[in-house]
Amino acid sequence: MRSELGAPLVVLPGTWSRVDLSSDESARASTKRIVEKAVGKDDSAARLRAELRERILSAVTPAREKGAIEFHFAQELTTGVPLSASLAVFVVRADLAELDPLAGADMSRLVAEALRDSSNDAAIDAGSLSVVRKTYKHRHLEPDAPEIPILQADYWVTGVRPARVAILSFSTAFVEFEEQMLDLFDAILKTIRWDVAGR
Repeated sequence: MRSELGAPLVVLPGTWSRVDLSSDESARASTKRIVEKAVGKDDSAARLRAELRERILSAVTPAREKGAIEFHFAQELTTGVPLSASLAVFVVRADLAELDPLAGADMSRLVAEALRDSSNDAAIDAGSLSVVRKTYKHRHLEPDAPEIPILQADYWVTGVRPARVAILSFSTAFVEFEEQMLDLFDAILKTIRWDVAGR
């Protein structure tokens, strides 16, 4: 019998908020609390609160529908320094028991072959876990709003004994600071821990 896998853990610098993804209702309720804490409950801020809720939920809802188990978004890197970024965490729930005998390099190679396109890959040193970063640029669309360019960095994390795979997907609107944002995301991934229950 395989050990139960929890979510991989990373250290998020600065101020980040976590959205509860356990249900649609909990996602909306936690988003409402986060927005009220950031903006306040004054009637004069009602429109701003509504816009922020919709903006957050426009990122949270598709992540939740795709199976994300964690969702965090950044507010500040440090006091007075805003940070526009989000992190969605996915754990592959398929039965990987047949892959348990593989070594770390074999698991990494298996994931790399599955991804096929290595033109924008980068390997990240994360200790006993193997991490491959893939980057993309796309545009975020919202009704009645201009398109927002987005930089996305997906970190494919593999572990062995037991075999496990997760994806930590960062997105940011700070596309003009691509190199600095990728350096930040890489640094966050280097803090990763993914313990197996019962160990």
